[in-house]
Amino acid sequence: MRMRPLAINTLAVMLLIALFITLLKLGFWQLDRANNKEVTNALRTKRLHTTSLALPKIAQLNGLNGQQITLQGQLDFSKSMLLDNRVVNGVVGFEVLVPLHMKNQNRVLVNLGWIAAGPKRSILPALTMWKNIEEVSGYLHRPSLNPFVNSLINASDKKQYPIVIPAVDFEEIKTALDQDYYPSVIRLHEDSDWGYYKAWRWSNKMTAHKHRGYAIQWFALALTLLLLSSYFIWRLNQNDNQTNRLQGIEE
Repeated sequence: MRMRPLAINTLAVMLLIALFITLLKLGFWQLDRANNKEVTNALRTKRLHTTSLALPKIAQLNGLNGQQITLQGQLDFSKSMLLDNRVVNGVVGFEVLVPLHMKNQNRVLVNLGWIAAGPKRSILPALTMWKNIEEVSGYLHRPSLNPFVNSLINASDKKQYPIVIPAVDFEEIKTALDQDYYPSVIRLHEDSDWGYYKAWRWSNKMTAHKHRGYAIQWFALALTLLLLSSYFIWRLNQNDNQTNRLQGIEE
């Protein structure tokens, strides 16, 4: 008769231990995120004080996100692309990408900033073609691919620029449009007196302080679970002892 309650109690204890460990892991994960955010911000601050005058080697790109860079070349506004579904202050629009042709034959996409969409999807915004732009200053940005976005560049539209693209996928751009670009984008500097709305975000709004705050909450939940579980186990033991004494008296 006592085997079933014992099995239930054992299962409950195992679940509580698993939940306790999970809460601790979440707390340490948030602490790790906070440390990574601080390191990333420190590297970004360092990059803002140095300016590169040439595209870095592709193998170095992962460590140079946000690096200031100034390049010489000719912008080809006739081959502009519109990065779709960019939202600014609740307004849907596009980010405008324009190829920069450099003297060493390299081509790199320059993000000129955000522009609002028209009242209809079929009506694309009118784009400006700035003249006499021979130098571009901005930041290196390695776009990350969103697995939930279906890449659907229509190759049949490649003669009808600007082309709307769902994501910056360099392999697909090369396949669909037969154009090979350096695998990083230059985000135009905010102080440039040309381009569109430029308010670049380099990471989410979670600061290291917020990550540590969430870590404290997870640890507090773990401590609360431990204290409550210990109290209920103690009460169960007290009740069992009392029941055993009563049974002994009755016998």
